Amino acid sequence: MKKYSLFSRHTIPSAWLISYVVVSLITVFFNFIAYVKIDGSVERQNERYVSEMLENRRTDIDNFTNLVSNVAIEISQRQTVRKLAFTRDELKDEKMMMVHDVLNDLNVYKKLENEFDGIYIYFYNTDYCISMAGANGADLYYETNIKEYGISKAEWLKLMQDKQSGKYAVLSNGMKDTITYFYSVYSVERFVPFATIAVEADVKKLLNSSSNPSYNGNFYICTEDGDIIGGDAEKNEKARKIADEYGIERGVRNFKGGLTMICTESDGNGWKYFYLVDNSLFKKLIRSARADIAFFNLVGILIMLLVAKLLVKFNYNPIRKIIDAIGGNHNARVSEYQELGNKITSVMRENTEVNHRIKSFDSDFVREALLTRLLTETPSEAEKIEILETLKNAGIVFPYAKFAVLLIYIDINLDMFFDGDGDAEGDYRLARVALINILDEVFEGKCKINYCDLNGSLCCIANLDGSQQTEDVVKKLGWVRKLVLENLNINFTVGMSNIYSGTDDLGVCFAEASECMKERFYDRAGVICYSDLEKKNHTEYCLTGIKEGQILEYLRSGNANSAIHALDSLFDEKIISKIGSFYAMKSILYNLIIIINRAFGQMGDDINEKISGILQKIDKIENKSDVENLQKDIYSVIEYGCAQNGKEITNRIDILMKKAKEYVDANYADINLSVTAVAQNIDVSLQYLSTNFKKICKIGLAEYITLVRIEHAKELLTETNISISDIAERVGYVNSRSFFRSFMRIVGTSPKGYRTSEGN
Repeated sequence: MKKYSLFSRHTIPSAWLISYVVVSLITVFFNFIAYVKIDGSVERQNERYVSEMLENRRTDIDNFTNLVSNVAIEISQRQTVRKLAFTRDELKDEKMMMVHDVLNDLNVYKKLENEFDGIYIYFYNTDYCISMAGANGADLYYETNIKEYGISKAEWLKLMQDKQSGKYAVLSNGMKDTITYFYSVYSVERFVPFATIAVEADVKKLLNSSSNPSYNGNFYICTEDGDIIGGDAEKNEKARKIADEYGIERGVRNFKGGLTMICTESDGNGWKYFYLVDNSLFKKLIRSARADIAFFNLVGILIMLLVAKLLVKFNYNPIRKIIDAIGGNHNARVSEYQELGNKITSVMRENTEVNHRIKSFDSDFVREALLTRLLTETPSEAEKIEILETLKNAGIVFPYAKFAVLLIYIDINLDMFFDGDGDAEGDYRLARVALINILDEVFEGKCKINYCDLNGSLCCIANLDGSQQTEDVVKKLGWVRKLVLENLNINFTVGMSNIYSGTDDLGVCFAEASECMKERFYDRAGVICYSDLEKKNHTEYCLTGIKEGQILEYLRSGNANSAIHALDSLFDEKIISKIGSFYAMKSILYNLIIIINRAFGQMGDDINEKISGILQKIDKIENKSDVENLQKDIYSVIEYGCAQNGKEITNRIDILMKKAKEYVDANYADINLSVTAVAQNIDVSLQYLSTNFKKICKIGLAEYITLVRIEHAKELLTETNISISDIAERVGYVNSRSFFRSFMRIVGTSPKGYRTSEGN
């Protein structure tokens, strides 16, 4: 046998070695890219990290400032504060009780002492200050609490006496920085401030921490007035210089010397938040990382070449043994792959006559699929013959001429039927098998039953010998229910179709059984026959047109109690039991939601979300209990919507009456213009329009229409020579006689007399 070099051309070892080297070089290439891009990557990661911390800081501080403003606004609305603010008398005797009341109100906010340093109120008329610590004249309060910050009394009083709708000021005494929020109490009539509420917070407490050593940066706040709040004085001065020279803008900005500014803005208070990060440390780390990458890449390449050669020799030994075993000729010009391929091809040619057919046939799956087709589809005659033939081959035959379909919904108390430690699906399968065995035993001889699962129920195709009537099947099913419930604690509901001849009506049988199962809405368990449903005469209940209009009117007028009272009868248990069908109940509820949507649908996303949630629950209704739970949700939406409507109803009436007048002014010449036409145009009831128009405009709408027409007629009489009959037509009258009567009543003279008197 001729030997050849291990790493000669066309050999597997040579191909493997080249492949290993190529893969390794690809790895080295990507390492080189990482080597080049590492600085940018590290910087970007650092920027993302700092940006995330900055956003967290922004959120926390924004939440704090929102809390401050809410507290100030809440205090400004307290009656004790407003009462003292608007008093002009000296605070003597009984007037001091007003101060005591304000002090009591401020004590409520002592629970926020961890958030704020203090709260005080300056009252202009009395020149008085009240804080949580007590009450003093403005002079004394300034000397004891404000003077230490280096601000003059005049400057402090200016802050307190200006109209403040929410302004921050930074006060510093060299040892402590305090940020104060000022909010004025105004007179509604004159919009003049009478008091100012000041909420104080320690800057260090606000900032929490001015730096994070792990990334070598400092955090700062730039207020709306341009004040820089941050760490120590030296760092603050550095930040102010950068802010003055380059400005503070949202985003990431890099400056000379490796300094980076990462900034964001508050959406509420106008403040800007930024970090100043020194990147020199990262530059040193990057240089060190680059050196490490270069060194390890070089060492890795050398090790890779050595390991690759050893692996090739080791992995090639089995292939060499295979080639020797099959009698390879070791042709140096032919690779081992070709030798192996040629040998395999030869083996395949020798086995071309192998004729083995592997059948994979899942009988249970096919059986259920074919039975489902017979029940839910309408196959052609040829398709039906093929289906029945396939079922026959699978061992399923229909020996008798009569058919009925039973749909069984199993309701199991698993804790009593089983040990309680199995999975629910497995327990259900066991219960299903037990029920099938009992049914087969009870109906053996005169009935053949085939089973499949459909729509969450056990579907039984009952093939009857002809001697079995519906009453006989129902009797046996009732006996089976009792036996299974007593011995296995399995309860189930059966929906039974009428009995038909032949397989052509299996689809009808399934539809009838399905209709029976819908009656579970009324009867949770039992045997429900379609023949009984046909005889059953329910009293239909529905929302009449009058009741719909009444309920809609209640909802639009914001009268929740009347609307709920009108609907109480719908949800009465006696009424529910009288409703003709499961779908009838759903239809009534859908109709009710349409009415609610007509009344509230324009209120916005909040009410629309609530309505959508109710619609989803209607889709899932299965029993009376579901209807009772749904009633609470519907009443809740009605109360919410009516409350919202009540707030808007006054403005809405004004707008509607304005629309009514505009419609009359634009369409007075239309002979069909009437109160009804106006009501239809602005989409309100006739009674609603008439009542509110007269209430708002002090005149009936019909009379207003007449007045508008007469005014336009007077213009035409005085400014044109058009005939009186044409004028009557132009202003919307069917005939001149009606026009004449209306003109005489309103003007007191005839149209002709008016034209003469006005000189035309």
